[in-house]
Amino acid sequence: MDQSDRDLITCVPELSDEEKHQQTLAGLADVEAGRTISHAQLMAWAWLGLKPVFNSAGPITDGDRA
Repeated sequence: MDQSDRDLITCVPELSDEEKHQQTLAGLADVEAGRTISHAQLMAWAWLGLKPVFNSAGPITDGDRA
């Protein structure tokens, strides 16, 4: 399957304001609890399509940045 990003985005349902708020709160709770991934993992996921892996070592540090 070779779809453009625009085609893929149109398939994603729009979130309500309440759903957006709940997702934001959940994300902030993850960061507060130290559930983050490294910058390198994020870039691999974003640019290479690789599945990100949970960084059990804790928060992102300068050493994680490429």
